[in-house]
Amino acid sequence: MLVVAQCGCGECRTVYLDSDRPQNASLRGTRGYIGRIEIRTTSDFGITITLDQFDGKLDELYVNYVDLSDDGHRPFPHDWDESTHLVQAM
Repeated sequence: MLVVAQCGCGECRTVYLDSDRPQNASLRGTRGYIGRIEIRTTSDFGITITLDQFDGKLDELYVNYVDLSDDGHRPFPHDWDESTHLVQAM
């Protein structure tokens, strides 16, 4: 698996993936969402991590955040302490 590109929007940390073979051959011929994790940090950030596939191969890892503090403009943290999370499978 290789990272072949990353989003240039400046808002998220999305990377696009490629592989020479499927990670899940039973999903060949399909496209879509595999799962998502919603994280709330002790420092009031909301972080969303989503994984997508195309033709049985992982193809996008999306990471976005929202500063939930009163300031609302802090940069994305390099590390964090999780207070809660919710995992949603496909």
